[in-house]
Amino acid sequence: MKKLFDLKEWLTLEDAAKHLTILFGEEVKVSDVLRLALDGRLRLSVDFVNNTNVRTAKIVSIDEATFIDIPILQRKDASKPDPKNLQAVGHVKVLNGISYFDNKVINYDDDEKVYSLSGVWDLAMIGGERIDIEYKYHQLTGGPDVELLNIDGSFVVDEKRTVAMHLMKQFKEFVYDKNLSPEKNDENRRRNYYPAEGLPDDSVLVVRTSALRLLEDTIRDNQKKNDPPIRKSAATKATDTYLVIIAALAKKAGINIHEAGAANKIRCELDLLGIPMTEGTIYNNIVEVLPQVLADIPDAIGRRQKTTPKK
Repeated sequence: MKKLFDLKEWLTLEDAAKHLTILFGEEVKVSDVLRLALDGRLRLSVDFVNNTNVRTAKIVSIDEATFIDIPILQRKDASKPDPKNLQAVGHVKVLNGISYFDNKVINYDDDEKVYSLSGVWDLAMIGGERIDIEYKYHQLTGGPDVELLNIDGSFVVDEKRTVAMHLMKQFKEFVYDKNLSPEKNDENRRRNYYPAEGLPDDSVLVVRTSALRLLEDTIRDNQKKNDPPIRKSAATKATDTYLVIIAALAKKAGINIHEAGAANKIRCELDLLGIPMTEGTIYNNIVEVLPQVLADIPDAIGRRQKTTPKK
């Protein structure tokens, strides 16, 4: 399953829940996946199976954002409601986009053309797309109906968080008018679109495998911070004891375990005790692992040495 996971770019919500069930060691439902996304712990994406209409935008810092001047209108004659009776008495600057995260904004491009978008994109989680996730979450958990609307529309972003797409819908099917100029037809085409209140019905919510790996890393880091210091097992303590004894006996026998030929000297000492053992066995069990032994012995001695002064 791990090999298959590594080969995939994304998982369905159901498969993501199964993967997290294995990771957490407890049952994870699709509603839990949605909750993680709503809480900002897991990046959620959408696959536009049959394409969708969008206008382009960029993710920039607030200092780089552009603003538009909106006139403040006032009636010339308060008794006349005619729109022609209005006059501009000033202007107010309005952000040409919508606030995003980390002091950034989704800044609409001046080009108001509408494009067709396909493939997998990440949910920006700031507009109608977030409301869609809230709705699905409460539907799965028996919560209340979500009746919120976002007049700014719905947004998706690329994986690098540099480009954004503003989802659009058509008022009606556009028909090219041969009696109008190409420029006028283009203008009418642009005006035929409005911000989509949510994700397309034929789109599919997914989770990138990279997003799941990021969640795993976050959980692992948090565990390292919160876990109490690991106590040494009885086996480790016993090993420390053996290493100390080896160091003491080697020193007593005049064997420098740092030098070449230590295995042969140990074999000779074992022969004197009537314990036959080949130099190869000693080498494989001591000399071959000598770097680790040498690294562990000082630590083991330090752990076992008493702090009381010598008599």
